[in-house]
Amino acid sequence: MGVKGTQNSLGTGVLGKATGGHGLAGSVTTGIGVFAQATTGRGVQCSGGAAQLRLVPTTASTHPTSGQAGDLYLDKSSRLWLCTVTSTTTATWKQVQVA
Repeated sequence: MGVKGTQNSLGTGVLGKATGGHGLAGSVTTGIGVFAQATTGRGVQCSGGAAQLRLVPTTASTHPTSGQAGDLYLDKSSRLWLCTVTSTTTATWKQVQVA
């Protein structure tokens, strides 16, 4: 584990701020690059002038075969997919339709 922040009261466990570049960055070969968890609050809160959150499109033409329920995936055509059933071989993915 590179950095761990714990806050047992009201406050912030880890805070990253930058006027340019990245306020907080995580990178791994396998596993989770950035992990956030809250017992009764929100796991992640995002704000930004350009956008609150950005999913970078992959180079794949569709979703992967594996996945965990709750995964979001953006394919190379910028189609958004939601995994609804966890599986390492035949997960169930549904395309999110924007009205």
